[in-house]
Amino acid sequence: MSNQQRKQVYVILSIDTEHDIIRWYETRAAGWSNGIPLLCEVFDTVGLRGKVCWLVEHNVKEGIPVANPHSAFCCNELPELIKQIKNRGDEMGLHPSMSDWTGGEREALASLYNSAEFWDSTRRYHDAQFVQNLITSATQEFKKVFGVNPVGCRTGGCAYATHLAGALEKNGIYIDSSVRKSRPWQWLKPPNAYYTTEDDIRVPSARGTMVEIPTAGYICTGWLNAVLRCRTWYWLNRRQTIFLSFFIHNWQAIRSDGSADIKFLESLTSFLNILSRNGAQFLSWAEAKEVYDSMYRDMSVL
Repeated sequence: MSNQQRKQVYVILSIDTEHDIIRWYETRAAGWSNGIPLLCEVFDTVGLRGKVCWLVEHNVKEGIPVANPHSAFCCNELPELIKQIKNRGDEMGLHPSMSDWTGGEREALASLYNSAEFWDSTRRYHDAQFVQNLITSATQEFKKVFGVNPVGCRTGGCAYATHLAGALEKNGIYIDSSVRKSRPWQWLKPPNAYYTTEDDIRVPSARGTMVEIPTAGYICTGWLNAVLRCRTWYWLNRRQTIFLSFFIHNWQAIRSDGSADIKFLESLTSFLNILSRNGAQFLSWAEAKEVYDSMYRDMSVL
């Protein structure tokens, strides 16, 4: 690799599209109807048209259209949003729920899993059949609703599950960002991306097809944003190639009454401009995999 390649910072950006989850919100859907257009304006302003990935919720019980639990509003009542995202050339991916199934919701997969023991919060994440069925049903529903195959995946809450890499590959998904390294003391080792083993996204593989780009940061406001910016300056000044995955939520773009959250939008714009001005190259998820493949295919684990 050339010196220029070794010093390159590659950034992928994604949006977890969810219902308005902040408990004091007066609306449950303005994050879609108002938030997504606001974010699109920011991305256009900083030159990221066609360079972001919108991750869509999916849960075991109800699938995409009513996930968590108001995605029906996005999928059924706001088809123009989906059209807008596609027309921009942006990508769409999966944001499947791996947790938070309690009480009556344990009956969600009763036809497949009748044992109460199965629903142990640790065991099910490591049940290959559970993970396979979850990703397969999510992918099939995604194709039905959006007419395209999901480009990538990040699990809800970055929940860890073994066999996730294999389940994604079997459904034609070859890039993931479910591993999260966001603690202030976790400095990231370049290139911060790797091929995974078939059954574990956390374990690097010398050769493979599934690329894991761990989530490096959650763009927000306040002290957490200050910490992220400090860490980003550190990454921008590294002398090796590094792949960084940042994410936001659609509902962050609005205030509790559904109006634009100017403070967040300005902070987001500022952060993205800092990356651009300091030489970071924004890639779509598909482009990130192509770049990584071209640099590290058939090389030993870094």
